[in-house]
Amino acid sequence: MLDAWEPNCVLLEGLPETPIESASDEQMQLPVAAVAYKSDDPSKSVFAPFAEFSPEWVGLNWALKRQAVVRFIDMPAAHLFARTWPEDRPPFDPFALIGEALDSFDGELWWDDQIEAHEGSSELFESVSELIRELRGDEAIGEFDALREAFMRLGIRQAIKAGKSRIAVVVGAWHLPAVERWQDISASVDEELVARLPRVEVQASWVPWSYDRLTRASGYGAGVLSPSYYEHRWRTPPAERTTRWLARAAEVLRSEQMDTSPASIIEAARLAELLSAIRKRREPGLGELMEAIQSVMADGRGEILRLIHKELVVGSRIGSIPPNLPSVPLVRDYEHETRRLKLIKSGEVEFDIRKPLDLERSRFLMRLSAIDVPLATRLEDPRQLGTFRERWLLDPAPELALRLVDASRYGNTVREATESRLIEELDELRSLSELSKKVEVSMLADLPNAALAAVERLEQVGAASSDVPGMLESIAVIAWVLRIGSAREVNASPLVGLLDRFVLRSTVGLPGASVGTNEEEGERLGALITPVAGAIDGLLPPTTSESWRKALLETIKLSGLSGHLAGRLERHLADLQLTSFEDQALAFTRALSPGNSHEWSSSWIHGFLGDSATALLYNQAFFDLLDNWVTGLDDRVFDESLPLLRRSFSAFPKAERRQLAQRVAHGATAKAETEMDKERLDKVNSALDELFGGLG
Repeated sequence: MLDAWEPNCVLLEGLPETPIESASDEQMQLPVAAVAYKSDDPSKSVFAPFAEFSPEWVGLNWALKRQAVVRFIDMPAAHLFARTWPEDRPPFDPFALIGEALDSFDGELWWDDQIEAHEGSSELFESVSELIRELRGDEAIGEFDALREAFMRLGIRQAIKAGKSRIAVVVGAWHLPAVERWQDISASVDEELVARLPRVEVQASWVPWSYDRLTRASGYGAGVLSPSYYEHRWRTPPAERTTRWLARAAEVLRSEQMDTSPASIIEAARLAELLSAIRKRREPGLGELMEAIQSVMADGRGEILRLIHKELVVGSRIGSIPPNLPSVPLVRDYEHETRRLKLIKSGEVEFDIRKPLDLERSRFLMRLSAIDVPLATRLEDPRQLGTFRERWLLDPAPELALRLVDASRYGNTVREATESRLIEELDELRSLSELSKKVEVSMLADLPNAALAAVERLEQVGAASSDVPGMLESIAVIAWVLRIGSAREVNASPLVGLLDRFVLRSTVGLPGASVGTNEEEGERLGALITPVAGAIDGLLPPTTSESWRKALLETIKLSGLSGHLAGRLERHLADLQLTSFEDQALAFTRALSPGNSHEWSSSWIHGFLGDSATALLYNQAFFDLLDNWVTGLDDRVFDESLPLLRRSFSAFPKAERRQLAQRVAHGATAKAETEMDKERLDKVNSALDELFGGLG
C-alpha cells in the first residue's frame, strides 16, 4: 500500500522521542525496541518493540529508504511519566466479538485468517475501517486513549501545515476512527486537551530485544504470541508458507535425532490443507500446522510440540544495536564496572577475597547473578571449600544486554538495581529456604539495606512457620554467613540472635517433623539435621547447643521414623559421642531384627553407614551383625533388598569396598571344617559381586 500510495510523509503510532535517525544504521539488527526513560529516574521507562514484520517498522523503514518525512505522533513519554494513568482500556477484546459471532471464539485466529492471510488491497483497508467503527460504536473511550488520539490528530495537522500533501498514517486498527475523521474534531479542542498535561525531562535510545520478549505486552508494544511464525509468514510467499514451515519443523526434529522423511512432510502439508479447507480458512494457520505435526511427525508426543513451539513459533532471535548509540544508565554502569574490575575477557578466573580488588569482583558478580544477568558462573559450591578462594567462569550469554535492559527498571547502577530487586522480591516469598538465600546473597554482595530487609522478613516468616526442614536449611545458611563474615568484611551481627532463635524453634519442632515421614522425606531431613551441630559449634551459647543435642536424643527414641532417618540419626549421635558403643550395637541389632521389614532395615543400614564403610571395618560387632543379617535372608528377600544395599555399598570408596570384600572372602564367619561346594561358592561370589558393585 505504501508503494501504491507513494506518500511524502509517513506518520506512525509510537513514542515521538524515538531516535529515528539511528534506525537506518546497518548495524541495527532486529528485533529492537525504542526506550524512553525519565532523566532523573531511569527506573521509570517504556519500551516500544519492533520486529521486521511490525507495521510501524515497515513504515519507518520505507520512509527512510525513500527520504520521505517520517514522525511518531503518539503521546510523548514526557507526559507519560509526569503522572499516573488509570487502567481504562476496554475490559474485553473487541475482535473476540467477531470470533464469537463466527463460533470460533478466538479473535486472534479470525484476524490471522481474514487480515494477515489476505494478499492486500485498498478495499481491505476500507473494510477494516468499517469494522472498527462498528466495534467502537459511539461509546466514549478512556482518558488515556482519548489523549493519545488527540496527539495523533495534532500530528496529522502539523504535517498538513508543513505542506505535506500525500500522508500515510500507520496506527493500530483500534485508532482508525480517530485518525480518519481528524477533521471532525476541531484543532482547538485537541490542543486544549493536551495543553493541561504536565511533562518531565526524558531521554530515549534503542535497546536490543528478543522474540521471547515480544510475546509479552510491554509499554506501547502489544504482545505477539508467535513472533517467529509471523516472521516466516512475512518473508514467505503465500503459496509456499505451509511446505516451507513444515520443512523447517523437520529440520528441528532431525537436529534432535528424530527421523523425519520428506514423505511425512508431504503428508503433514496435505493434512494441514485439508483442515484449513474444512474450517473454511484462506490458508493453513498455526493451529492447522501444529495439529498436522502432532498427528504425522510427532506421534502425538507433547514434548515434540513444545520443542517446535519454542524454536519455530516463538523463536530465539535476539537483536543488537550499533555500539555508538547511547544506552540506559544501568548498561553504562555495567560497562564501566567491568572495565574497572578487569572482567572483560572470557575464561576462568580465580579470586582471593582477602585482596580488596578480588573482593569487589566477587561482590559485583554476585550482584549480577541476583538480577539474572548472565556474565559469569560460580564453578564450585562455596560451602564445600575454604573461605578465601573463589573460581568463576566468565562467559557472557547472548541475552546479557537484554537482561541489563530488563533490570534497568530497578535502578541506574548494578548495585542499586540489585538491592531494589532483592527488596521487592522479599514480600512475595514465603519459603524459609528461599529467604535465607536472599539473606546470604544480600550480605555477601555487600547490600546492607537489602540484607536488613531480608533478615527482618526471614524472622517474620520463621516466627509463624512450622517448616522444620526449611528452618534447618536456614540454619546452615545463616551459620555459613556468620563464619565467613569477617573474611568478606560483612556485618553479620544481626544474624547471631536469629540463628539462636531458629535453633531453639527447631529443637521444639524436630521430633514432630521426624515422625511419619516416608523414605524420601526422611533422607532429606536426615541430610539437613547432620550438618547443624558442626554449623552452630562455637557460634551459640552452650545452653542452645545442649538443647539441640537433647532434641536429637528425644527424636531417636520415637517410633514411626523412616528407616533412613533412624539410621542417620543413630550414626550422627555416635559421631557426636552422645551414645556409647553398646548403645550403637543394640540399635544395630534392633534395626536388623526380624520384626522390621527388610526394606526398613536396608534403609536403616544406608542411613547409618552413609558414604563410608568405617563402621564396618573398625567395629567387628557391626560387621558380624550385618554379615549374619545378609546371610540369613532367603533368595527372594535378598533380591528385593539388593538395590538398597548396593546403593549403600556403591557409595563407599573403592579401597573400602575392597577391604570389605576381602574380609568376606577370607571367611570371617565360615567354619574351618566346612567342606567347600564349588557350585554353591560360585553363587556366593556372584552375589558378593552384585552387592559390592564390582571390585574393579
